[in-house]
Amino acid sequence: VAVKEAGPEVATFTVPQPVVTSYFYADNLYTTDGIGIFKAADVFQGSATGKAWLKKDVILPSEITHLVVDGEIFVLTKAGTLLTYFRGEKKSEVATSLNVAAEDLLLTNSDGASLYLFNKKSGRIYVIDKKTGTLLRTLKIGNQNPIVTAAISSDSTLYFATQDNKIWKITE
Repeated sequence: VAVKEAGPEVATFTVPQPVVTSYFYADNLYTTDGIGIFKAADVFQGSATGKAWLKKDVILPSEITHLVVDGEIFVLTKAGTLLTYFRGEKKSEVATSLNVAAEDLLLTNSDGASLYLFNKKSGRIYVIDKKTGTLLRTLKIGNQNPIVTAAISSDSTLYFATQDNKIWKITE
């Protein structure tokens, strides 16, 4: 389901492998099974099928937890390694020094310069530079309740909800 200006749209299709993580970008769904990355183009046109996105000899690292897309694909591992892929090839690999859990949330937008890793349990948001993989800052919310979900707008405004039914907004 995607919420668009005209309202919600629903697409149903089969992905080629069990999905570890996925990300919706520009009407395309990107998924990974931990071995490869797949792209289902134009998922709301009714005939989406997943196709391998990585070039033949490109191998993903083990223990992938997150994948986000902004034209490039960013993959984050449990050990905190951030990999960037472009046109099916690996562009960079950086150790962020963050421990990443599968339940954390990773967000970005196409115009922003940062990735945002939401640690749901600790209430911390790690701001990571997309180009260098450097941790720019850590934001700590003033609430003891875990983060439930989060979203990012095109102007990099962060919205998230906590378990106590509060909605938070952070503008950079």
